This record gives sequence, structure tokens and C-alpha cells, in this order.
Amino acid sequence: MSLLKKPTVEKRALKVLAFGDTGVGKTFLALTFPKNVIVDSEDGYAFYKTNPNIALMATTNSIYDLEDILDEVEELIESDKIGTFTTDSISKELEETSIKSSDSYS
Repeated sequence: MSLLKKPTVEKRALKVLAFGDTGVGKTFLALTFPKNVIVDSEDGYAFYKTNPNIALMATTNSIYDLEDILDEVEELIESDKIGTFTTDSISKELEETSIKSSDSYS
């Protein structure tokens, strides 16, 4: 049996959390990744909408919309139409959820 084999392509995922103060380049960093699906809750991508790395984009502040978007993203991953998923910023979606939760218990 030969030890030499043809190389195969394997899908590998990299998980990145960019954390920092306003203006340090988190959004710019996210835009360097290819075939990017972006969920923008801060309108931080308003100036970058023509970036060629953005495949699809959604603007929302709702964690419930995010759940629906993630369902769509799962289908797109299987079809290899996207390579990256970015949410900016998840804190806005979580903030909205905690406000709704506290209102329902008031």
C-alpha cells in the first residue's frame, strides 16, 4: 500500500471573536473574510455596502430575526454560497431580548 495519496479538500471552520472599543477596526476585519453574510444591528456597514466580500446582508435588532437568519445561513452553508457569517453586534440583539423579557415580567 502506497503512502502517497492525492490531496483532498476539507472544509474547516475558524471562529473569531473581535472585541474592542469603537473605531479599532472590528468591522473592517470582518469585511476581509470572503463570501460574508452579515447581520448588521448597528448600521456599522452603511459605508461598506459595496464591499465585494459581502454576499448577503440583513439589518435587524431582533434576536428572533437572528434565529430565522441562522436557519437560512445553514442552508446556504450546505450549498457553499457563503464562507463567513458575521453579526455586528450581538450585544444589540441580546439587549433587545433582555428588554422584552423584563417587560413581560413587569
